[in-house]
Parts: sequence; C-alpha cells; structure tokens
Amino acid sequence: MFKTSEGYFNAKTGGKLMTALVFLLSFLLAISIFKNISYPLFWADEGMTVMGGVRVLQFGYPKVHDGKNVFYDLQYPGDKSLGIDRKTDAYVGGAGWGQYYIAALGVRLAAMSDDFFVRTGIIRTVFAALGLAGLFGAALLGTRFFYSGYSKTRFLALFILIEILSVPLTLHLRDARYYAVTVFLSSFIIFVYARFRILKETRYPGYLVIMPVSLFFLYITFSPAYFVFMAAISLFESGSLVIHLLLRSAGDGPFRHYARNMLPCLLTLIPVYPLMLFFDVFNISEKLSEYYALGFKTDAAGMYLDNLSFIWGFFMSSDLVLAAIFLKALLLTAVLTGYVSDKKAYVLDMPRVVFSAFLSTVFIVYFFAIPRIPNPLFTRYFIPLQPVLTLIIIMDAAVLFNITSQLRSGVAVYYRKALVIILIAFAAFHISNNLPFLRGHIYELTHPYQGPLDHAIPYIRAKYGKTDGLVIATNYEETSFMYYLDARTTIGFTGNNLQRDANVRPDVIMYRKDWENFKTVFSGLIQGSPYEEISFPVVDYAVNNIPELHRDFPHHWFRTQASSDEWMKTYIFVKK
Repeated sequence: MFKTSEGYFNAKTGGKLMTALVFLLSFLLAISIFKNISYPLFWADEGMTVMGGVRVLQFGYPKVHDGKNVFYDLQYPGDKSLGIDRKTDAYVGGAGWGQYYIAALGVRLAAMSDDFFVRTGIIRTVFAALGLAGLFGAALLGTRFFYSGYSKTRFLALFILIEILSVPLTLHLRDARYYAVTVFLSSFIIFVYARFRILKETRYPGYLVIMPVSLFFLYITFSPAYFVFMAAISLFESGSLVIHLLLRSAGDGPFRHYARNMLPCLLTLIPVYPLMLFFDVFNISEKLSEYYALGFKTDAAGMYLDNLSFIWGFFMSSDLVLAAIFLKALLLTAVLTGYVSDKKAYVLDMPRVVFSAFLSTVFIVYFFAIPRIPNPLFTRYFIPLQPVLTLIIIMDAAVLFNITSQLRSGVAVYYRKALVIILIAFAAFHISNNLPFLRGHIYELTHPYQGPLDHAIPYIRAKYGKTDGLVIATNYEETSFMYYLDARTTIGFTGNNLQRDANVRPDVIMYRKDWENFKTVFSGLIQGSPYEEISFPVVDYAVNNIPELHRDFPHHWFRTQASSDEWMKTYIFVKK
C-alpha cells in the first residue's frame, strides 16, 4: 500500500506504461520475424525441408525416390547409398524428420495458393510461429521468477528487447527449417523442467509424461540438441545430489529423489535407441567427420577447435556473453564473500539462483558439445542458446540487484549505480557491434530481397505455363525447382545419378558458378543442344539467400545484389 495518492498514481501510471511498452516490443518482434517473410524463394536447405514435407504427404515419410526426382542432399563422395535406408528407401541422412512433418502442414496450407511467394510465406510462417511461441514460452517462464506485476512487465520488456536486437535469431526463425522448431522444443523442455524441478508447480505424473515426449520430439527434430539436454539434466541432477549429500543427511532419501527426477529422461531411451539404429547415426557421423576433416586438411580434433572458435566468436560479436560472464563472476563472488564474512549477510533469491544455474548448465554443455558435430559449424546449430543466454543474464542481474537492496543504504546506492553503468556499457558495446545487422534487417523488412531463383523460377513458369513435364538440370537448390515447378530435376548438388543424368537433355539448364561442381557435365549439355541464353540482372550468388551472418561464404545478404556485369549475372539456358 502506498502512503500517498501521488505515489500510488505514479506507480500505477508506471505500470501501465510498462505494459504498453511490452505490447509495443512484442509487436515489433512480430514485425521483425514476419514482415516480408515471403521473400526470397526457398534456398537449398529450405527446399529440402519443404520437399521432405511433400514426400510425407505422398508416402507418409521422406522417401528418397518417387520415380521422378531424388530427395537426397548428403554431401559424401563415392557412396550415394549413405543416408538411405535400404528397406524403406527413406532418407535418414539429415538432422531429423520432425521438420518434414511440420513442413507437410505448411505445404498443405500453401496448396490453397498458386502464387510462389504466397506459398513461401505460408510455409515459413508455420515455422516462424513455432519459433516465436518458443520465445514467448521462455518469457512466460521467466515471469514466474518475479513477484509483482510491475517486475514481471519489466522483465518481459527487457527480454523481448534483447530478442529484437538479435538479428541472427530473427533470421533463423524466418527459415522453413528445423531451427525454429528446435528453439520451440528447447524452450518447452526448459519450461517443463523448471516448473517441476524448481518452481514445484507441476505434479510428478504430469512431468513423467510430458518430459519424455518433449525430449523425443527434440530428438527427431535435431538429435544433437537431445543429447545436450540429456547431458545437461544429468549433470544438474548429479550436482544437486552431491550438494544435498554435503549439506544434509542421507536419511532424506537423496538417491530416491535423484532416480525419480532422472526417470523421465531415461524413459526416452526406449524409443530413441531404435531410431538411432534406424538413422545409422554413428556410422554416418563417423564418415562425414572423416570427409570434412580431410576436405579442410585437418583432423577431428582440429575441426572441433575450429568449431569451438566459431561459436565463441559468434557470442562475442553478436550476443551479450561478456555481460553474462561478468554477472556470473560477480554473483559467485558476492555469494562466496557473503558466506565467508557472515552467513546471514543477505538472503539469496534461491529460485532465481537455481534456475540460472540450470540454464548455465544447459548453455555450457551445449557450447562445448555442439562443436563435435561432424562438419563445419554454422549458427543454426546453436541458435537456441540465444534466448537461454538472455534468461541467464536477466536472472543473474535480478539476483545481484536483490543482494544490493539488502546492504546498507549508502553502499547499496553505490553498487547499484556501478552495476547499472557497467550493464549499459555492455549493452552499448553489443548494439554497436550489431548496428550493421540491425540496419540491414530494417532494410530487408521494407525492401523485399530477390535472389537468383526469384528471377529464374517465375520466368520458367511464365514461359512454359505447365511445368510438371519439364526437365531442369541444375547443380544447386534443385529441391526448389521440384517444389515450385513440380519439374524433374537432374544432376543436383551431389550428383546422385550423375552418369544417367549426363545423358538426359534438359529443357532448362541453370548452372550456379560459385559451386563449380560438375562443370564439365554442364558444358557438355549446353554444347550438345541449341539453347537460348537468358540473363537476369542479379548476381548469381551461391545461395538464393541464407540466414548465416558469421561466415564469409555463403552469408546472408540484406539487399538484392543487382549487377550489370555480364559475368556476375544470373543465367539460365532454355532449349530452343
């Protein structure tokens, strides 16, 4: 109860303004994710996801062969049967099948329109909506660790603001790929675990059912993340057991609680183990690791270190990892100092501390485990860590501010001001590092991006009208031609049936110069029949576009790359 009507009015007004700010920021986040989501047309990986959805609708699972096209993109020379289940002809070489079933829903909805860009937007929206739900799920969970309406809205405003500033996260949520689904499932698993284990708001029977199901879906969507959460939960529960044994008597049944808490995770091994055998996980990983290590002139250890350097570079340049390290170090110092000097110096907000400890365990395990992936690391593999890091930062900052509020008034003001100044400095550094990305993203939200396929595919449709009988030869992004034009595509990125396809005369040829794969074959095709050369005024970039910002090649373009240079332009060859 406030002592004066003026104080009550200020607090009430402040609460309304903060609520309005949360709604405004939520709207801006939605705009950042969904505006111009129809552009450009699907790039290679998205095309694989969408064609996987088409195969699900046709066969019930992602079948490799349908009598017309080959659904396969595993880059492994020599053995083109790797990643194909011999009995079912199923494609098992990807991250998981979960994304294909979600894509199937999008494909079904997109069938209502004949416009390429409308269909693209519908399918991407299905994935982006899941990703956004994951972010709001994390935000909703975070509010449970604040105890007044005003503090909850302040948390929400800060959390959403940090997410808006993460352009890499936004770009990945806009892709029709497993990234957004992994963000959603990771958030949901953290939500379920924290509500049961930390907040004590879920009963055990519910946890026993929901947790295994969630982990199973994570496995079939992006299996590396499943192993990360299994390891993180195991470590956290083991650490809790050790602390319990050190601080309490064994008569409290710590081992029983440990087994009870771990049982839902262990139950997932029952359905997951057969899937690991079916997907040939260890054999494929071993062969890909050898292939990529050889290609990059290194070994498994060297690739791991390169990947570790990449993930560290990402968080250093594009996220607030330094702020997180600073806050965690300060919090540990404050806790240890308080216990050494006087165990009753202040009272810790233990739910926040424990929640942050769990999130930190997830982050650290993910950070050091994901570089073990058997190929060069891309941001998409660890983008689910971004909202996790945001929660860690806010929780640790809230605990530290709570500690300072319990100190002597003069000291408290000094420490609070110093902490605020330091955090503002970290935020300013973060924003300055990401200002080019923010400017670029604002531009692409107001100016639809166009890549090579955005010119080539509509041109082919306009020229031929009915395209399902066409034969199109290309050396990259063949699945986009399969989806949009329902055409037979030959050769492709990996040359699945190269010897056969080299003898098929295509109606249309699109050779992507940046990849340089099968150059001799395409030269032979072009010279073997009379073709008309058609050029488009955009750069023939390696990909139609890609959400990756932190690799030199290929990387995301915010602006359409127009060109008057004849060599740089996009070309297709149309049979006369």
